This record gives sequence, C-alpha cells and structure tokens, in this order.
Amino acid sequence: ATADALAAARLACAIADRHPKVAALGPAELHRRQIEWYAAWAADFQDFLRRKGDPAALVDGTWPLRAPAEE
Repeated sequence: ATADALAAARLACAIADRHPKVAALGPAELHRRQIEWYAAWAADFQDFLRRKGDPAALVDGTWPLRAPAEE
C-alpha cells in the first residue's frame, strides 16, 4: 500500500508539473472535472468500439463509483 500511495503522489506531481491549469484547481473542482473527463472518454471509447464493428459495445461512463454488476 505504501508503494501505491507513493506512486500516486509522484504521478500527481508529474501531472501538476505538465499541466499548470490542472494544478491550480481546488480538490472539489478537480474531482468534478475528473467526472466529466471520464464520462467524455467513455463515450468516445464506446463510439470507437462501435465503429470498429461492435455495435453492442457499452462503456460505463460512471466514475469514481459504479453500481455492482448484476450476476
């Protein structure tokens, strides 16, 4: 767990160094945008999969928490 936390902190610092606008965001605004960014990525990836021949592809755009999958 310590190694994972350290890696996450290093990654956050690297992202902040490369993207000053992201670094300037407060925690609540960053979280809100992460939700938006993930939803946009999921929609784009779903479109990609469908264009590549999987018309039933469904990518869940919910982040950070999802409902448990039904069995």
